[in-house]
Amino acid sequence: MFESYLKSEQVSRRRRLLMIGMSIGAHAVALIVILFFSLFYVDELPEPAVMVTFFSPAPPPPPPPPPPKRAVKRIRPRVVQPKASEVQPPDKPPPAQPAKPEPQESSASKEGGVEGGVEGGVEGSVATASRSRTKPRFVKRQVADQLKQSGEMPEYVPAAKMAGIQGVVIVKVCITAAGRVDRARTKILKGIEVLNEEVLSKVHGWRYRPYMADGQPVPICFPVRFVFRLQ
Repeated sequence: MFESYLKSEQVSRRRRLLMIGMSIGAHAVALIVILFFSLFYVDELPEPAVMVTFFSPAPPPPPPPPPPKRAVKRIRPRVVQPKASEVQPPDKPPPAQPAKPEPQESSASKEGGVEGGVEGGVEGSVATASRSRTKPRFVKRQVADQLKQSGEMPEYVPAAKMAGIQGVVIVKVCITAAGRVDRARTKILKGIEVLNEEVLSKVHGWRYRPYMADGQPVPICFPVRFVFRLQ
């Protein structure tokens, strides 16, 4: 009978231990589930409201009052009258000089020159001076080339060759009514410093037949283009 009692005690003890182990296991599982859920679950909190306050800038201070205008005193000019001893008599006008008689032109100059003279007159004569004042006409170079009688072309200056200088020189050539080069009106429009003097010296020696317009010789101008190239 005692043995049966011991067996029953052992069975009840095993049941209690089993119940305690199951209870501990259930609590452990519940604790693990709670911890796992707390790690992956995040409760969204509402964003706090931000209070924004706008301040308007203070109005600018009023401008300072303008300074008071100062009264300007008008100073009257003081008129100083000269003394009787300081007054100078007016200057006497210079004596009038007798007018010089104008030179009278000879009948030969009025009629167009002396018999046997050069066509167009001699340089420095009255007829040549009057024609030189005539405004020249601009013509093409081809027209002027047909009237050319003599003249050398400019040469390539050795200094320009040694320096390897190349380019174009453009000259406005003006011819008088007598067919000579008008040095006062002939000028370089586009030049090269080393070659300008050589070009003008040769152009000044050119001679032409007078250019006729309405039966009268008239001065002309035309452009001439010189090209300098090293071969």
